[in-house]
Amino acid sequence: MAESAHLLERLQAFLDVVAAGSFSAAARRRRVAVSSLSRSVEALERALGSQLLIRSPRALALTEAGRLLQARAGHLLGEFAGLRAELALLHGEVAGTLRLSCLPSFGRTQLMPLLAELSQRHPQLQFDLDLVERFDIPLRRRLDAVIRLGTDPAPAGALRLAPLRRVICASPAYLDAAGPVASVDALATHALLDKRHDDTVVSWRSLIDAAIALPRRRLRCDDLETLRLAALDGLGVACLPSWLVGEDLRQRRLRVLFDEPALPSGPAQWLWLVPSEQPMPARLARLAQLLRQAIGRPPRWDRGSG
Repeated sequence: MAESAHLLERLQAFLDVVAAGSFSAAARRRRVAVSSLSRSVEALERALGSQLLIRSPRALALTEAGRLLQARAGHLLGEFAGLRAELALLHGEVAGTLRLSCLPSFGRTQLMPLLAELSQRHPQLQFDLDLVERFDIPLRRRLDAVIRLGTDPAPAGALRLAPLRRVICASPAYLDAAGPVASVDALATHALLDKRHDDTVVSWRSLIDAAIALPRRRLRCDDLETLRLAALDGLGVACLPSWLVGEDLRQRRLRVLFDEPALPSGPAQWLWLVPSEQPMPARLARLAQLLRQAIGRPPRWDRGSG
C-alpha cells in the first residue's frame, strides 16, 4: 500500500513538472526543493522502466513514453481521488461545517440544490460558502475545498467534475437587429459583453486574435450572471459557460453563435473540486459524490442545449 501511495505521489510530481515547464518552476509552486522533485521523477522512471523526460539546461522535453503517461496519468489520478472520496463515506460521520469556495454563478445555479439535499439527509451538517468570481484554484486556509476552473494536469488530489464548454451566445432580438456573425473574429465589430479582467478563458481577449483590436465593450463585469442577464436583455454578445446558460439555450432565450469546437484551442479547461487535505472528511466526500452524480457524463447542462 505504501508503495502504491508513493507511485501516485510521483505521478503527480511528474505532471506538475510537465505543467510548469521545468523542475525549478514546479518546485516553487509545490514549495519543495528541486532535488526532492527530481528524485521523485527519477524514481517514477525507474519504477516504469522508461525515461519520461529529456533534461537539458535550456528546456525540458517529453519522451514518447512521457507523452503517453501524461495523456493517461491525469485521468488515473482523478479516478483515484474519486475512489478515495467514496471510501471516505464508509467511515466517518457526515457532520460539522463544510467550508467551500466556488464561483458565485456555479454556487447559485448548481451547488445550492445539492446543499439543500445534503442538509435534509444530514441535519448535523452546516455550510460556510465563499462565493468569489475567480477562475484559478487557490486554497485558502480553513476551507475544505474549492470548486474552480483549471487546466490539466489535475491539482493534487483533485476531482474532475466536468469539462468547460464555452458558448458564444446572444438573444434573438439582438441578432435580428445586428445581423449574422460569420466568424469568431467578426465578433470584434459587434457589441460585446465581457469580463473586466482579460486573463480568464471566458474573456474576449482569449478568443479574438490578439492582432485585432477589441472594440469598446458595451458592458464589462466580473459577475457572470450579470453578463447572462445583459445578453438576455439584448445588450450584446457574451461568452459564457454552458452550466450557466444551458437552460436559456434549451428554451431558445439565447442562441448559440459558436461553440467550443469552433473556438481557439488551448489547454483543456475543467471544473475541479480541489480538497485541502487527503483523505477527504466524510462531509466533503458526500458532497463530491452528489456533485458527480448530479452533473453526470456528459454534463446535464449540455444535454440538448446545442
